[in-house]
Amino acid sequence: MENQNIDCSVQPTIPRGWSIREEDQIASRFQGQLVWSPEKIRLHLDPGQENGGVLKGDALRKKLEGQPVLPANVGDYLLCHPELIPSCWKGKCVFFWTVYRGSDGSLCVRFLYWVGRSWGWVWGYDWLDDDWDGQRPAAVLAG
Repeated sequence: MENQNIDCSVQPTIPRGWSIREEDQIASRFQGQLVWSPEKIRLHLDPGQENGGVLKGDALRKKLEGQPVLPANVGDYLLCHPELIPSCWKGKCVFFWTVYRGSDGSLCVRFLYWVGRSWGWVWGYDWLDDDWDGQRPAAVLAG
């Protein structure tokens, strides 16, 4: 398959009534052109998420500083090209770290999730005040 270029500088999908909370963005978030290759991506779990542990999403956001997390527009691209999504992601909520403000003012991050053959890949979100476990990795650029 030919290399797929994803422009990480374009605005991701913004659900109706939501906004992007720029001041809460992770400074190390990957920007620019990403040549998609699953080998270049790793699913990052903080040690606090491993072995049955959980972290509040806001605490995880702070711990992701310094990690080259992928933004929501990468998830948007993959949702339009599901054949590019590694099958090993099934069973996980893979997060793309663009922080949104929901219509009620709460902060959240979107993820991709495999629902099954009848639905395929869909996006969802978790609030930053929720618990994030070992099935909620962040998509980051592998070093």
